[in-house]
Amino acid sequence: MTHRRVHSGRVATIVVAALLGALLTALLLRDRTSADGFTAGRDETLELPADVVTAVEPDEDTTRQSVTPPPGPPAVAPRLLSIPRLGLRMPVVARGVDDRGAMALPVSAFTVGWYRFGSRPLDRAGATVLAGHVDTGAEGIGPLAGLASLRVGDLVELRAGRRTIAYRTTSVTRISKALIDLPAVFSRAGSPRLHLVTCGGPYLPEKGGYQDNVVVGARRLAARPGL
Repeated sequence: MTHRRVHSGRVATIVVAALLGALLTALLLRDRTSADGFTAGRDETLELPADVVTAVEPDEDTTRQSVTPPPGPPAVAPRLLSIPRLGLRMPVVARGVDDRGAMALPVSAFTVGWYRFGSRPLDRAGATVLAGHVDTGAEGIGPLAGLASLRVGDLVELRAGRRTIAYRTTSVTRISKALIDLPAVFSRAGSPRLHLVTCGGPYLPEKGGYQDNVVVGARRLAARPGL
């Protein structure tokens, strides 16, 4: 998952490892709660955990490693992400796994990807995972740059089918890419919840780009009819 950033007047190609492992330290953002179990020492890898990647088949965008999606009607897929405190409204598109075994992201920083082989917003268990670029060279800073400023208790909403699902944030965590616990981020077990992921921390082109991930955890509150 690569993207570009305008830095000192030039565009640099970097690796976005939202959800994927690279570097050295785990840091909680100031005034935030615990990491909701997202932090764990891991060997550096770009691949998703084996329990969420189990088969190989061509994807709709490129040839990617893929898995069997959970059963259920496709209408419950998320299509719009809203965070009122940030004034954020982003379209959501389904994404699978790229040819390196990493979650595939939308090209634009103004669109967020939903991991379509994981839990959906109305499922009875598991984490619905949304991830995207913090910026691109063509567009500059995107809306997900604001994730790091969220606070515990902030409202997050997902439109899925004809319903709007509400969440409250439980943690906002900056994690070194080497220490992010991918099975926890992509977990299909436990209470219904939302995980939002983008890049964060210092931008060091000589070390591959952004050094951290920002992960927001949120618990599901309720679903109500939408338009």
